[in-house]
Amino acid sequence: MRIISRINKFPGVSAIFLASLMAMAMPAQAGSFGYDFNTLSGSDTYPFTNLDGQDGWTSEGYPSNAFIMGVTSTLGFDGTPALRFQDVGSGYGVDASHLRSPTFLLPQVNPYVANMVLEGDFGVGYWGNSLRLAADVSTVDGQIRKTDPSEIGPGLNIGSNDTVVGLRLIDATGGVTSVTLASLGIQNGDWVRLRLAIDFDGAGTGSVYYQNLSNGDPSMQPVGALQNIPMGFNLAANDASNPGLWDALFIHLEGATNQLDNISVETAESSFATFHVSKDFEPANDAEVEVFSSCNDGLPLNNNATITENSDGVTFIVEHYTDGNLECEITEGPVADGYNDSYVASIVNGGADELGNVDGCQFTGVVGGDFACEITNRGQNATFTVTKTWEVINEGGDLVPQVADILIRCERKIRSASPGADTGFDGLFTARKKLMGDDELWVEVATDTKFGPGRCNGIELVARHDSAVEQSTTCSSTPKPSASWTKLGPGESGGCSFTNTVFFDGIPALNRYGLALLALLMLGVGAVGFRRFS
Repeated sequence: MRIISRINKFPGVSAIFLASLMAMAMPAQAGSFGYDFNTLSGSDTYPFTNLDGQDGWTSEGYPSNAFIMGVTSTLGFDGTPALRFQDVGSGYGVDASHLRSPTFLLPQVNPYVANMVLEGDFGVGYWGNSLRLAADVSTVDGQIRKTDPSEIGPGLNIGSNDTVVGLRLIDATGGVTSVTLASLGIQNGDWVRLRLAIDFDGAGTGSVYYQNLSNGDPSMQPVGALQNIPMGFNLAANDASNPGLWDALFIHLEGATNQLDNISVETAESSFATFHVSKDFEPANDAEVEVFSSCNDGLPLNNNATITENSDGVTFIVEHYTDGNLECEITEGPVADGYNDSYVASIVNGGADELGNVDGCQFTGVVGGDFACEITNRGQNATFTVTKTWEVINEGGDLVPQVADILIRCERKIRSASPGADTGFDGLFTARKKLMGDDELWVEVATDTKFGPGRCNGIELVARHDSAVEQSTTCSSTPKPSASWTKLGPGESGGCSFTNTVFFDGIPALNRYGLALLALLMLGVGAVGFRRFS
């Protein structure tokens, strides 16, 4: 089941950013354009009717204008007008071009958001037949000619002279990738429909398809060796290698019987998805973190960024993907020490098949729209430990009970404590336990709060030891929270200790109460002996 949301808001993204994003996303003009030459004047008798000057077309022959781009009347594959060149001779050929105009609505290409298809029906002659995209940017004279190759962009070329032409994909730099016609079952005189599909993802690639109309092929077939060929686009150039500048079609026929008909150019706006990533620390932390986006399809305009919880986050943008095929995952780099990460993926306005939040934000089956990924780093519990140690000097220490009543106070919630400890004693954030001999009391303290790190301290509740016992401590002598308590940040550990030292010199030194007790014991022992032996 596809998840769809249409919430008309986008948290964390400024209106200025959205406006610039939409401006970048909108193509200047998109759609389809077709031209079949059927409205032109033509004849089926050589030298046919000159194309030059008809319906905005300009044409020039080589080596002289005696060689024309002809328009036939019924010699197209479908029995309609078509272009044809009939002269034979070394270097004989002809150029033709047409610029975009109100009556020749060649689509404007925005390579950031649109893919493109160039198609035509080619009558196969010997030396070659070219259909290419172009840009009138060099001489700006309203025409495109082979004498200025900087104005001629990518396209298709076909000719039955396999050793020189064959079927060729010409990239935006003029580079050629070719296959032989024999490998495709095409021969001289065939009418072949050719298609160049341009995908602007990344650096841009082109793929060629063919349909031999003369053989009755029912549909287009891919030319295996001409798939996903790098096209050499340069979006910063001021020549025809920049798709954003294309404003013309260029045709070149060379050698007899080359023909062309039914030209079409189509642009399709590609899918467009945004993923806004926000960051939050609990407790607050101004650390910078790196976040990453990884997708299986399309063109990511950006895939990593450094953000903080006080920034507006970052928006990852993915274009040119197949609707329903896009899968993206957003994660952060190494988690800050002392914190654990968690993720929440959501749809702001769009559709996807599935969302996931395991070790990242996952978006599966994306069909487009705006999505969000909230990353939260929560502080790990801090540990505070009070250690009780007994040190006995000389023998006889077992006469003094080694028992201590220890209390830990903290400023944040205690999530766990030593087994047997009484938590919540005298307040919510406390733990208490009687320690026998050398032992310790520990607590785990929450740090994932908006109030920041906490503080803890240890207290020995009853410290009335025999005069033979001396006590030392590293715990704060102040029973209430103060700056002297141990500060505990996420994942940190700290503590303090109580050390009791018992001094003996054969027998322990006794105070006056101890001496009186000893005298009574001795008198009692003497009386028992007197009665027994009297």
